[in-house]
Amino acid sequence: MRNIIFAALLPIVVGCRTTSDSVPVNELGTLSVFGQSWKILGGQWEPAPDGVVGSGGWLMTREEFGDTTIEIDIEHVSGMGGRTTGVGFRYQPWTVPEQASGYGVNITTGGTTYNVFKGVQGAWNPVNPAFTTFQPSPALQPRKNHFEIRSVGAAQAIKVNGQPLAEFNDSAYAKGAINLWVESTVDRVKFSNFRVTR
Repeated sequence: MRNIIFAALLPIVVGCRTTSDSVPVNELGTLSVFGQSWKILGGQWEPAPDGVVGSGGWLMTREEFGDTTIEIDIEHVSGMGGRTTGVGFRYQPWTVPEQASGYGVNITTGGTTYNVFKGVQGAWNPVNPAFTTFQPSPALQPRKNHFEIRSVGAAQAIKVNGQPLAEFNDSAYAKGAINLWVESTVDRVKFSNFRVTR
């Protein structure tokens, strides 16, 4: 198994709470889900009974998080697949995703490949320079995956479906927003069972 460079983490728990809206959110604004206030920065986001479904955009927390464990399920609901979706953490400035800095793990919708990135003012490069393309992982499932992202200081560790996916050490960003993102406007991706532990 190929790893990059990561470590361990710690203990708030943010449960699932959705808005009363039953139609897609098409305009920039705020969405209340998972017990958090999220800023809609593009795309369509529709609250679901146990999560949120998005396509073609970003959803970012208004709150910043430092040392945390993030848990979330990512499910490719519909669409052709072959594009990317993922979770960003320690994002900044979180109000302008195209210019953001931070870290992110992306997977291929409908596939079993991934990569982990560090962003510096909108320029995103693999944490492992050898991973110039997305990498296959036997731990990834084509349709639905459970992620656990642990951050303690400079040490970052990502697991998928209970198995180690990547580790790295980087001290550039001590805290930031959490970002959910879906590249394609055709693919619909459901994010559920979101929990943050500090």
